[in-house]
Order: sequence, then structure tokens, then C-alpha cells
Amino acid sequence: NSGSQQLGIWADCRYFEGGKMTKSEILDTIKLLSALEAWSFANNHRLPDYLLEDLDKTIEVLSAEVLK
Repeated sequence: NSGSQQLGIWADCRYFEGGKMTKSEILDTIKLLSALEAWSFANNHRLPDYLLEDLDKTIEVLSAEVLK
């Protein structure tokens, strides 16, 4: 279904089964992913492009969930 496709790597995540992830958990996850991305750039440990793309997509999806 289109919802699973939109979630990408999160499609199989147990937190999204029935929308069980709270907004607080979503925000914590966004912070964690943002910190990972910031660390990789700050310490010259560039993540592979496919991971950066997945991070960006995931943060977009999670941000949309928070704003619902």
C-alpha cells in the first residue's frame, strides 16, 4: 500500500503498526537521526549517499507524522 511505500525503511517498524509511536517517540527519533547526521559531517565520517537519502526521507516522514 502507499502508506508502507511512503515509510520506506520504516515500513516494517513495529512502532508504525497501527500508529503506536507517540509524538514524543517520533521527536526523539528525529533528534537521534539528526544527531547521527551531524556527527558524521562534523567528524569527517561521511555516510554513504544511500544512507543519507534514507535519513532525509525518514526525517521527512516522521516530521509529517508529528505535524498531523
